[in-house]
Amino acid sequence: MAKHLFHVEKRMISVGDHSIRLLILRPRNPGKERPTGVLWVHGGGYQSGSAKDVFATRALSLVVKFGAILVSPDYRLSKKHPYPAALQDCYAALLYMKEHAEEIGFRPDQLMVGGESAGGGRAAALCMLALAVLLGFYFVHYFFLENTTQRWYALAEKLYARLDETE
Repeated sequence: MAKHLFHVEKRMISVGDHSIRLLILRPRNPGKERPTGVLWVHGGGYQSGSAKDVFATRALSLVVKFGAILVSPDYRLSKKHPYPAALQDCYAALLYMKEHAEEIGFRPDQLMVGGESAGGGRAAALCMLALAVLLGFYFVHYFFLENTTQRWYALAEKLYARLDETE
């Protein structure tokens, strides 16, 4: 993807006794309204990969096509830092985004978490952790992670149709 379609910024944040790098991608020609902020968790089987992998994933289209601001953390990998190190790093990145939304340039009420492959699994765990911290408790009955996007859209359409019927 051509570099001229987006700006790239690298930023270091402190996480306990260490620091991690955040890779921030912004659209070159932002819209009039502040965009959505996306924390994108890279894949790599939990033991490889880096924030730079975002340049070869679907996440880049969130910036180029939809105008989102994307933040990808270079979290610690499991080869040297076992669980929950990576999850803690991603959680710190999420909190940083929430606390610095205005400075980074996205709407503080529109913060999304996503990822591909192992990053998708880590993104799901991160959302559960964030809910647990914010809510104190959550209950998930028959929880599933679906890797078929078309099925998700079909399910979402059915759910939204039901919600419309109840209004």
